[in-house]
Amino acid sequence: MQKLFIRALAVAGVLVTAVAAAIALFVAMQAASHKNKPAMEDTPGYIFDKNYVVSLEELSRAKKLAEKLGSKEGDREKQGNVNPADYMTKDFGAGVATLSYFRYLDAMFADSPDLPSHLEGVKKLVFEKLPVDKASRLYSLYEKYLTCELELANMLSSKKDPKTPADMIRLLSDAQNFRREYLGRELADALFGADIKALEYAIRRSAIVSEKTLHGREKEILVKQLTEDMWGDQAGAVESYSLPFNRYLEKLRMYALDMAELKTEKEKAAMLKDIRSSCFPPEVVSQLEKIDAEQAKTVRDADKNPEKGVREPQPPKPGDLKGTN
Repeated sequence: MQKLFIRALAVAGVLVTAVAAAIALFVAMQAASHKNKPAMEDTPGYIFDKNYVVSLEELSRAKKLAEKLGSKEGDREKQGNVNPADYMTKDFGAGVATLSYFRYLDAMFADSPDLPSHLEGVKKLVFEKLPVDKASRLYSLYEKYLTCELELANMLSSKKDPKTPADMIRLLSDAQNFRREYLGRELADALFGADIKALEYAIRRSAIVSEKTLHGREKEILVKQLTEDMWGDQAGAVESYSLPFNRYLEKLRMYALDMAELKTEKEKAAMLKDIRSSCFPPEVVSQLEKIDAEQAKTVRDADKNPEKGVREPQPPKPGDLKGTN
């Protein structure tokens, strides 16, 4: 009973892991064959588009609050310093940061032998930290959230594993529709909207970027449209939010087909420089060119002296470069 209860509590974490696995799986599938159907073919409409407004500032604040909770077992000892009110809205309703606190409570009392014991532990904690009226409000929301997630876990257990990004979007959509029916749309979207929207955007964007049948310019147009559809007036801020090095790696994937179609090494070098120049200042481009030269020399040395077993050159990492943060 205890193991089953703990496993059910992890449903939200399972969903997040499944998203990452679906993206990784899709990239691997695309790398293996050109015969795949377009990445997002037959995909359902947006779960959350620009009409569901959540600012990058809210997401950033929620992320910082989630980091305060700690992810390791030993970090739970810090719970005495956590103020539940920080994770609620001004009128003490569910907000962008509330889900991370609820998942924290899941983990805090995951060793409970059954649901009543788990809820009793949560209730004792929140009533120790908050005035009665606010504690009652938070506990009521948590109880609704938890029973919904347990029922959702049962529903998801009968579904097939996602094979494509489109499958993953459908899974996320089914999960959120279930929550909306169980909790009501307002509460379900307040709790999970920001989380699901960020995941949905990442999946859809990754699918476009990894599509092997499209050229870079086509992908740029599709990504721009996706970002506007999902983020509206915040589209520009979303585009500039990523670190330069991450944008560079994404652009290399975007223009993979264009690069493969070039005939000469000179043409490929020119395109690579253009991509780098669109992401980095001149001094960083120079650093990358220096690394290219060093790696080319390593390859030449290996060709001349194969018996030495020279190590395969590795691509640079963000920490290897100045000015990429």
